[in-house]
Amino acid sequence: IKKAHVLGHSMGGTIAQTLAIHYPEKVKGLVLSCTFSRVPPRSLFGLGALIEELDKGSISQEFFATILYSYNMSNNGFANPELLKKEISDSKDMMMKPANLLRQFRAMQSYDKDFRINGSQLVRIKAPTLIIQGSEDWIVPIEYGKELATGISGAKFVVLEGGNHSMDGQEDKFRQEVMGFLIGVDENARA
Repeated sequence: IKKAHVLGHSMGGTIAQTLAIHYPEKVKGLVLSCTFSRVPPRSLFGLGALIEELDKGSISQEFFATILYSYNMSNNGFANPELLKKEISDSKDMMMKPANLLRQFRAMQSYDKDFRINGSQLVRIKAPTLIIQGSEDWIVPIEYGKELATGISGAKFVVLEGGNHSMDGQEDKFRQEVMGFLIGVDENARA
């Protein structure tokens, strides 16, 4: 594959930005979803503390899943207690092992300390870029998407109202925005 569309969500968005900066010839279109160029301090602190306690065995995986899901859920998600209980149970079953979560968290800390993308690097992103953010994302608040949109020339910034970090309940709108954008990039490339 000589050139491809790249979509990165959350921490994957930092990887996608890095790819677009260092290998611009490989990126046809870039989609950055609920991501950042600097790690939100609340996420570093709150999620870090939870992951550390989970890794030490001080809290159960179920408790961790409950707190993580409540941190991730939009306000509308709390209206249906049965659905909420099911979602927490499902997320607990899919969760990474504590040691892997800790490694991912350490990678985020390292990224923020050593590789944080600053404004002078963002301007190096030349691929057509869509930045899509949920209005109720508490893990990566909306201002981080706005920072990206300001730093990347010509970026399209879309806010999905009611969207959380996982875009629960916004999947169709998310898919429409992403596919519409990528089809447009392909059509412009052919023109």
